[in-house]
Amino acid sequence: MTIEPTGQKTHTLGLISFILAILGLFTGFLFPFAIQIVGIILGHVASSDIKMNPQKYTGAGLVTAGLIINYLALILSGIVILFLGAAFFAMFAELSEIINNSINMNELENYI
Repeated sequence: MTIEPTGQKTHTLGLISFILAILGLFTGFLFPFAIQIVGIILGHVASSDIKMNPQKYTGAGLVTAGLIINYLALILSGIVILFLGAAFFAMFAELSEIINNSINMNELENYI
């Protein structure tokens, strides 16, 4: 005699999307966009599946939370990368200027 479960179950892809959202917050510096993009794709797939089969799946709130966190983490990662890129560009520009000035000073010393 087998007992079949009745009722709704939480969508697995939605749960994975939420877990990736939380993991992406702490490991986003290792893989800046990969975890968030996978989480967003899984979240949208789960969301559409939940909307098509509301009698079969639950977890719409979990999926929505995962999508919001993934999108925010993706935006924040992009902003951080832009700021770091600008900082490195400014640093290397200043370093290049210092090197050029030191070379010019050495050339002046040879003529004196």
